[in-house]
Amino acid sequence: MPAYKVIAVLAVFTGLRVLSGEPMPDSLDLTPHHITVSVADLDRAVKWYQEKLGLTVVLRKTQENPSLSIAWMKMGGFRIDLIQYKGSFKPKVPSDHLLMQGWGHIVFSTADVDHEYQLLKARGANPSGPKTSKEFHNRTFYVQDSDGNYIEIYQEDPAKFK
Repeated sequence: MPAYKVIAVLAVFTGLRVLSGEPMPDSLDLTPHHITVSVADLDRAVKWYQEKLGLTVVLRKTQENPSLSIAWMKMGGFRIDLIQYKGSFKPKVPSDHLLMQGWGHIVFSTADVDHEYQLLKARGANPSGPKTSKEFHNRTFYVQDSDGNYIEIYQEDPAKFK
């Protein structure tokens, strides 16, 4: 079995153990809190996340030194921090964003990928067409934010996609 499949199986198994409530030996007691994404234009990014994904601004600040503007945006209990940092730059991204090392994309789960796809398309977000993976028992699509950062919309349903 190729290494990436072994890693994927281990990740799924580990995730299922965590989701099932089965304690892992010496496990950390961590809960996801927020992510931070650096953007070129904070106003444009805030507008995109509000209009396309429905996030709400809960804090907005600008600092002089260093020159940093930040917007905390929330959806339910999850927060995305958008930052605009003077002098920041976007690295060259290969044709497939997963070829670049580092964080690949943020993932939001949903009960109905096709519904979310249609909503984002109607909002002018230009999502890629949904795809079903029988191997991973999911249905997903990608959309890029106003700065080209990838967001995956993910539906997992082993019974439906077998």
